[in-house]
Amino acid sequence: MVNRKLLEIIGLWGKEAQKEFQIFLASPYFNKGVQATVLLQFYNLVLKYGANPEHPKLGKEAVVKHLFGGARAEKKEFSRLDKLGSGLLALAEQYLAQKEYESRQSDARKLLALMKFYRIHHKDHRAWQAKEAAFKALEAAPWRDAWHYFDAFELHGEVANMGLPYSTLKKDLGLDLADQALDKFFVAAKLEIEVTKLMQSHLSNAKHQPTRLTDAARNWIPAPGEEIPALIELQNDLIKMFERLPGAAEAIAFENKITVFRHLFPYELTRYLYTCCRGVITLLWGQFQDDLNIRQAAFQLFKRHLEEGYLLFDGKINTNSLRTLLAFSLSADETAWAKKLLEDFPPESLFGTKHSTEFCQLNWAYYYFFLKDYDNAEKHLRFSSFENQLFGLMAEIQLIKIYYETGNELLEARMKALDQKIRRTSHTEAWKLQFSNFLKMLEKLLRAHQTNENAARLGLLNELSTSTAVYSKEWLLEKLSVKL
Repeated sequence: MVNRKLLEIIGLWGKEAQKEFQIFLASPYFNKGVQATVLLQFYNLVLKYGANPEHPKLGKEAVVKHLFGGARAEKKEFSRLDKLGSGLLALAEQYLAQKEYESRQSDARKLLALMKFYRIHHKDHRAWQAKEAAFKALEAAPWRDAWHYFDAFELHGEVANMGLPYSTLKKDLGLDLADQALDKFFVAAKLEIEVTKLMQSHLSNAKHQPTRLTDAARNWIPAPGEEIPALIELQNDLIKMFERLPGAAEAIAFENKITVFRHLFPYELTRYLYTCCRGVITLLWGQFQDDLNIRQAAFQLFKRHLEEGYLLFDGKINTNSLRTLLAFSLSADETAWAKKLLEDFPPESLFGTKHSTEFCQLNWAYYYFFLKDYDNAEKHLRFSSFENQLFGLMAEIQLIKIYYETGNELLEARMKALDQKIRRTSHTEAWKLQFSNFLKMLEKLLRAHQTNENAARLGLLNELSTSTAVYSKEWLLEKLSVKL
């Protein structure tokens, strides 16, 4: 078989990228040397058979015969093919690097290169003409992301370089403006990391400790007469919301603020900001339970983001996003929409886990459990083999909830067995803590029901309401409230 990594990369490309790489290989600027023609032939052969590593026509002997001829393949031809595979892989990696480079090439950056060229060749008049055009391009640029301010930093820095042979105000001004633009780039980039770290700390129940430079970025103020860039304003808003979880209505309304400014951002940055906004809303899940209007508003927000493509990557959806969509749709009593969601996204349309079939079984069990169709819910769990430890533990807890709802006499035995399983699992401590706390709270709930003491239930209600690391906390609260 030829280079597996090479076939993997080519197979992951879409039709457009495969065609572009073909043109890339045909260019002597990139594909040089005596092997250029045979490399292109090799690539065309790989394309012809779909970059499938199992295809017999892409076996080493078949490829050697196709490229080099001869009735049978010799050992030296195999070695030559290995070198060709390594060469084609290197060109594929170069193509990816070139695409990344081109994605960063704004009109202003192209003119920046022209400014440098004219300066180096002492064509001062042309350099200043290019400078005027570059700043017009910078101002006309559609996006105001962190890289926009980095472009401004480099342009102002080049203006300072153009003035170095002379002692002029323009030179000093260029350095000052370059400094201010670099501040904006740094603040925007640093705050993006801070938002992500805060979101991750909530998901993992890990303590977050900002750095000194993070504090400096958060306290940054623009130069006199300048406004805070929209991106930095939104990032600061998100940080505050993650630090001090707002009311659900406020978090949902914040999405409108992102929408107002999204024309200033490239698509991926808008997607990221919406993701963070949904992250805040998801953390406020407990606030939705008693307000159908809020549940409906949250569901409509998630649904809109799905329809606008912000939750999809090449037509596929992340497992966490799918689970959250399912939970929000059911909480808004949109059961028909929830069922269609699960039907529209079977295992092959998911990413984020290699155990997508197991994940889909969990989701169907969750759906039927919500409908109180416990038989169907149990079938999706009992007749599935859960290789993923986390999904297996989630399935066990779902079964325990089914046993509780149906009054199954094996409930407590199942709880004890799961307790031992949680202790032995090698999963993260954060997840183990959530599962263990679920069992502890459920045990207290059962004991309070057996003694029929309202004081015990009220004490448990207070303890549960203030606890954070408890899996399926809302269900426990619901079961507790029923008896009060």
